[in-house]
Amino acid sequence: MRVSSPRSRRVGAEGSAVWVRAGLCVMASFNQPIGRSVKTLIAERWPAARRRGRIPGTTGPGDAAMPVAPPAYASATGAVTITTAGVIATVRFARPDRRVNPLSPALLHDLADAARHLARRPDISVAILTGSDTAFCGGFDLKDDGVAALAEASDEALAELVARAGGEAVEAWTSTPPVTIAAVEGYALGGGLVMALSCDFRVARSGALFGLPEIDRGITPGWGCLPRLVAAIGLQPARRMAILGERLTAEQAAPLGLVDRIADGATPTLDLARAMAAELAVKPATPLRMNKRMLNASAIAPLTPASLVDVDQFTGSARGAAFRTERARFAGG
Repeated sequence: MRVSSPRSRRVGAEGSAVWVRAGLCVMASFNQPIGRSVKTLIAERWPAARRRGRIPGTTGPGDAAMPVAPPAYASATGAVTITTAGVIATVRFARPDRRVNPLSPALLHDLADAARHLARRPDISVAILTGSDTAFCGGFDLKDDGVAALAEASDEALAELVARAGGEAVEAWTSTPPVTIAAVEGYALGGGLVMALSCDFRVARSGALFGLPEIDRGITPGWGCLPRLVAAIGLQPARRMAILGERLTAEQAAPLGLVDRIADGATPTLDLARAMAAELAVKPATPLRMNKRMLNASAIAPLTPASLVDVDQFTGSARGAAFRTERARFAGG
């Protein structure tokens, strides 16, 4: 069992005090318990798989394009790896068997664990989050067994895991002390968009697409997506994405503040993200972390009550007829 340092616990407590107070009030108003952790639910749901170091919905070894040197960190499934170069960490999550690199509950758990690992590394000042070579992330995996359990209300423990797994991953990445950069190739849709929003900066390939397809799938965005999107780009652009289903290219997203830098055809996206990381790496680490924490406390913490309410909305809409039909179509059922 990993034990965080006193400093990590102190930073986490200070940074999340407002979140906890607001969250308890909202949860109490809905008369529902604060759910068990995703890690606990995964262990209960798939104990044999955990013992074997394999969890359904994930793949084997990480991306073959990673450096030959062994990673500083690898999840039990191999789907998430961390490599380091000085004070810069690169976190890659990849499912090579799936073209759009979708999220599963197990992968979300691994992403949250990777962010917590970074929080225990005072030597890391900057972290880059990147997906596969073809897509940052196309959203939640509608073929996952957990999504079926959520839609059909067939397994309440697994349904709770699905509803809360993304929120835990997003919060872990939002609050991890290093400054974070999302390097976006291809798509950042649905859950992939909110994972990108959980980072402090976003670098994208020219033509990369950002969007919320949930409205056409019969479900609402979860994991605190809409409050974060409003904070990032403003209410009316967020309305167009969430209600009209508009998608933005990297070029359209940049003036709104959703994308900070765009990689043209000659520059790999990850290289541009590393260049930004190098700019940050020469700055004093303590002010970097303090400024990040204060900015999050100012812009994101006040949105926590809305983020908690969307767990109910996400679960309720997932059990509607429209989403069940769409899920069955995607799953081939």
